[in-house]
Amino acid sequence: MKYENFEEFYSNMDTDNNKILEKWKKLSAKKRKVFWLTLLIIFIVDIIILFKVKFISIFSIVPIFIVDIFIFIISQIISGNKDIVQFNNDYKEDIISKMLENFIEELDYIPLKGMPSNIYDEAQYGGNYNKYYSDDYFEGKINGQKIIMADLLVQEETKKRDKDGNETTETSTIFNGLFGKISLGKSINSNLSITRDYGFSLFSKQKLEMDSYEFEKKFNVYTDNQIIAMQLLTSDIQEDILEIYTKYKIDFHITIMNNNMYVLFNTGSMFEVFSTKDSPTEVLEKYFEIMKFIHKITKKLILTIDQTQI
Repeated sequence: MKYENFEEFYSNMDTDNNKILEKWKKLSAKKRKVFWLTLLIIFIVDIIILFKVKFISIFSIVPIFIVDIFIFIISQIISGNKDIVQFNNDYKEDIISKMLENFIEELDYIPLKGMPSNIYDEAQYGGNYNKYYSDDYFEGKINGQKIIMADLLVQEETKKRDKDGNETTETSTIFNGLFGKISLGKSINSNLSITRDYGFSLFSKQKLEMDSYEFEKKFNVYTDNQIIAMQLLTSDIQEDILEIYTKYKIDFHITIMNNNMYVLFNTGSMFEVFSTKDSPTEVLEKYFEIMKFIHKITKKLILTIDQTQI
């Protein structure tokens, strides 16, 4: 790890950060202006159409809906979607890649590549899904051990029919955020799960009672070997886990199965400059802190497992 804190990392970046911030502000302002203007145009057009239609029925509503969609599509083109996509790509290439290089050795970052779903399945996070999307794949090493991570959107889509035979589609999100698989080198010959999800039941019959009241209040720990689990979950590792949760209130899950660790951060879409209304600097700081946590806890666990009699 080259830089311990975000301020030091950000001030030492080669990229002209002020230009990036200014461009983001201009694009954000343009998006907001076009959005509100589009709503106003749609409202006026709908009023004019409805005023001219004598009888409102499904046959009159459908054309209105089509017109509204057409207006919205045109507005997106006007608002500079191409500019936004290009800016986001530049942001990943110039900024995100440098941020990841701060924590990942031998980094290979491929924004348009996804994580295969079978690796996500290995984590046994639970939940049936039939929609899976992934991008922002990267791999490399931490302390000489392989790490692969990506942004995931995992959903279940179900279709239902009402008594009149009308079909509706419901989509529930199972996981949306950063997912990773990390090799720990040495197997713990058991399973351990640290989770914010109180419905998580992978090892529900082996819930571990923790010494720290604050930690147990925030997380559930499940294991099939309580002795190994207590040796691994040292007080400083518990403090690191509590610190990242307290700062960002992100629900996350850590599962260790033999010699692999799986991490799931429910962050929503990662590495997208327009994923929130926050400025690129604020967004980047959050990503930086998450990767710093992953780097720190991985190194500690690798060292602890190596020193533990298993």
